[in-house]
Formats: sequence, C-alpha cells, structure tokens
Amino acid sequence: MNVSVAQTRRNAPEAISPKIKSISNLNSLLGKIEAKAAGVPEVIMLNNKDHICEGASSNIFWTKDQWVFTPDASTGLLEGVTRSTIMRLCEEKLNLRVITGEFKLQDLKFADEVFITSTSLEVMPVVRIDDFIINRGEVGPIARDLRAELHRDMTAGKS
Repeated sequence: MNVSVAQTRRNAPEAISPKIKSISNLNSLLGKIEAKAAGVPEVIMLNNKDHICEGASSNIFWTKDQWVFTPDASTGLLEGVTRSTIMRLCEEKLNLRVITGEFKLQDLKFADEVFITSTSLEVMPVVRIDDFIINRGEVGPIARDLRAELHRDMTAGKS
C-alpha cells in the first residue's frame, strides 16, 4: 500500500478526546479527503507537535531490527481494539518487543517495515510514503506473520 503524509494535523487530545468515537470526526474526514486527492487509500497524520500519530482511519506500526514501534496514546491516537490486539500478538506470538513513544516522520525512513492496522484493513503493509520507498517496495515478514496471527486470533474458538 502507498500512503501520503497529511497536511491536516490530528486534534490535540486536550481539545478533543481521541477516545470519543464520533460520527462528526472532521479531523479524520479531512485526512480522508487528502488521501483521495493524493490518490492513496490512507494518510499518516501527525499531531500538533509534528509527532507521528495515526492514519485517518488506522493505526501505524513500524519495525527496526526485530523491534516494533507505534506512537503512544499521548500523541492523540485512538486506542482501538485492533491496535491493542496487534500489540499483544507481537509480544505473545512473535516474541517482538513493542515500544510506544513520540516519534518523528524521519523515524519511518529507517524502518525495516511499516504497516497500518484497522478492523477493516487488518494488517496492511506500507511500501511507500509519498516519494519514499520502504524495504525496496517489498512486504516484510513481520507484517505477513502478524496478518496470519491476527486471522488465527480472530477465529480461535469458533467452530
């Protein structure tokens, strides 16, 4: 998947709580409009401090040397069910440590893999951010393994 970096910034969590799922989420709508204009299915949104936050309708993760990184909730992201499930699967099933924090866009340029997650997309590898190509444009093994683990997790106990 190719994505773009949105010009629209995520709302500050002090202004509008990201924990509130609202049908009038103008911030996400503006991000989706930017995605459509850029010809990509999703954008990466930064917060008002220029830290990576999330997508217009997804969470973002990346890997470097068998470590998994994702923005901290304090950046203003929505802590969704899929995000928490992915974090758990990284640690429990793939034995990967998940690091949360405040990160800059530049951090993605050093990533081995980048992927976004959501209920509808599940785990979607990102191979290009604007003009920057991730991992030679190839899907990495962690995103592939996580997608398989997520499918197993979702069907566990179902007959």
